[in-house]
Amino acid sequence: MNTRFLPIVALAGLAAGAVSQSPSPAEQRSPQSGRHLAPIHTQPDDPVGGAYGLWSAGPTWKASFHDGFRFYAYAADLAEHPRLGWTTESLVVGGKQLALGEARTRWTPERHVTEFGAGADASGSGVALREVYDVRIDGVEQSFVLDRHPGIDGELVVTGRLDTNLQAERREPRVGEIAFRLGSQERIRYGEALAFDAAGKRSPVASSFDGERIRLHVPAAFVAAAVYPLTIDPLTAAVGVVGSNSAVTDVTWCGSTGAFSNFAINAWVVQTTTTDQDMWASACREDGTGGPLIFQDVTTSWSTRSVDSAEVASAGRWLVAFERFFPTTSTTAARVQVVTINASPTPGTLLFGTAGTRAPKVGGRRRGDEGLMVSGNAGGVELQVIDAVAVALGSTRNIVRATDQWALSRSASGTSAWCVLLSDDTNGSTAYHVHPSLLVDAIGPIGAPAGAGSPRVDGDNGRFLATWTDFDSLTVRRRVRAQRVDISTGSVSPGTVRTVSSVGLLTTVANGELAYDYSTQSHWALTWQTSTSSTPLRTARVARLGYQGGVVESQELFSTGSSVGVLDPFVCFDGSFPSGQRPTFSAGYVAFSSAGSGHVLYHRTFQYAQDAQASVYGSSCSNAVLGDGHPPFAGSQFYNVSAQGLPANSVGYVSIGIGPTNLPLDVIGMTGCVMLTDPLLTLSAPTNGAGLAILYIPLNDAPAFIGDLYLQWLWIDPSANALGLVNSAGMHVQVR
Repeated sequence: MNTRFLPIVALAGLAAGAVSQSPSPAEQRSPQSGRHLAPIHTQPDDPVGGAYGLWSAGPTWKASFHDGFRFYAYAADLAEHPRLGWTTESLVVGGKQLALGEARTRWTPERHVTEFGAGADASGSGVALREVYDVRIDGVEQSFVLDRHPGIDGELVVTGRLDTNLQAERREPRVGEIAFRLGSQERIRYGEALAFDAAGKRSPVASSFDGERIRLHVPAAFVAAAVYPLTIDPLTAAVGVVGSNSAVTDVTWCGSTGAFSNFAINAWVVQTTTTDQDMWASACREDGTGGPLIFQDVTTSWSTRSVDSAEVASAGRWLVAFERFFPTTSTTAARVQVVTINASPTPGTLLFGTAGTRAPKVGGRRRGDEGLMVSGNAGGVELQVIDAVAVALGSTRNIVRATDQWALSRSASGTSAWCVLLSDDTNGSTAYHVHPSLLVDAIGPIGAPAGAGSPRVDGDNGRFLATWTDFDSLTVRRRVRAQRVDISTGSVSPGTVRTVSSVGLLTTVANGELAYDYSTQSHWALTWQTSTSSTPLRTARVARLGYQGGVVESQELFSTGSSVGVLDPFVCFDGSFPSGQRPTFSAGYVAFSSAGSGHVLYHRTFQYAQDAQASVYGSSCSNAVLGDGHPPFAGSQFYNVSAQGLPANSVGYVSIGIGPTNLPLDVIGMTGCVMLTDPLLTLSAPTNGAGLAILYIPLNDAPAFIGDLYLQWLWIDPSANALGLVNSAGMHVQVR
């Protein structure tokens, strides 16, 4: 039978009056955080919390099967889940109770079955009654299947004893659904029942409720005439379900840097009651499309309160770190799920951090097999190495200092170190350089003041950017701030603190995520959110920052006037791009859509300007070949132009101007040569033994330079013409 337990979404009435939100045409929807179905699953026992149990979950409910069946509706407004549990108590035919016998259980990801031995034949073989639960996106379907005639005539009654914190009206047997309420609000619905046999004949089934038990009554005539097996199916009336009625409170997103890999992982935390939070994770593409669910932490035994992710590329692993809170002991503990990166990622292995740790952050590596986890403890923070190949937690080290916020750079290369940023309301923020051996070789303050909000840090090879929020009492403005921080052995060199965004006193600003582009080694992308106290207006934005922490471009991710849900913007760098293609950032946010699926995670690709490029123009009196290192992105510290074919071990000169010219130089003895730029300055670059010269031209970001440059190479060649000078074609550099 298909008995369905449906949660009645408490938010449905509210959603009808909410402002419908839809992504802009340029956006793509990620795997929908509000519409996943977690299969029936278990996890390893937790050393602090004990057994996980056997669970499934949907966007508005979760259910357990390890101790009978329990169905829980999400209720973000309550401290306890609305609950309806069922234990099959008896099978009665013609007034005679049949012994159910020993119960045996089996399960697949989609179905849980309890087989009872009642009515077995003389040999003791066969199964007479099966209690079946099928998990669906909108609830759990319950069914009872009687394999053969019970051998007794009369009405068939299945009785289930309930475990619930809800109320329903008592009633004598009648056809119809049973509504379970908390106060005046319906929370869970047990549907109208139907019986059908193998030949397709059907009969209504009456249900009764005495305050403790539900009884399903199949008419005697149908029992006698049925072609077995006979199925009892309490049908459920159609109910408008609005995605997830619970807010997404934390989100993480991490791409893959493997060669030609475009996989990503996203994980999120859902508030299912005021005291319970669940964590989900799915794999997808870096453009936000596709993606199976690969991990979930949905038990009611503990709450999962924060999530972070990183990649260990050489090992082909993602690290998903999260905090579990155990309410019976008020204990927290960091946990890490290690997930394999491939086309069909598997859930992998769960690692257990030290009891008492909280809010873990993880950093990975592009080359190397280690990850680093930083989590809070009673004295400060604990650093712990993660071996992503052996899939094990390694050595630990504590940094003892007062701190209530911490951040960790996401990815390190080679043998380079991570940056750990600690902040508190008294001492401001301090940067620590942490090697895979847990050697801390540099400690120093940065510009974030005491009380700075939500510090973030990312970078590599000693080049980092820190961001935070603060309040400027002089201008009465709230700000998002950024600072370049360089770290070498034994020293920290903070750069200038710059303002990314500034808003008025009545607007709140929250720092989002930060991601580093290690291909240019010069750029970061930062997200943040603003909200006003006078209106429900909320906006999520993303900006690209250059090598000095200056903003070179900024875009709105999303804006809404809805009072439902949060935006919680995130970003990561898409590092696995084929040669010749441009790097991108993956950005996104969580928003509520009454016209869609409730709380949904949306994705947007944040691209560098497509017209940032260099091109050769004009004629040349040489055979020099011109090029550049990467597209001329504004804020690039290491942009360079090159010329091949100059005299070996010599010097080349580059004239730089802001406009082109076309002036023949025959009159001064440079026969066949043309001046192609009106120079504002001239720089020199040595050539190597192969006649290659490279000139580095930092492209400013504070203030940002966005415009066009015109370049031309010049070098000495006494045999070329009367003047002994030769020049190249021109290069038009479009800085964007």
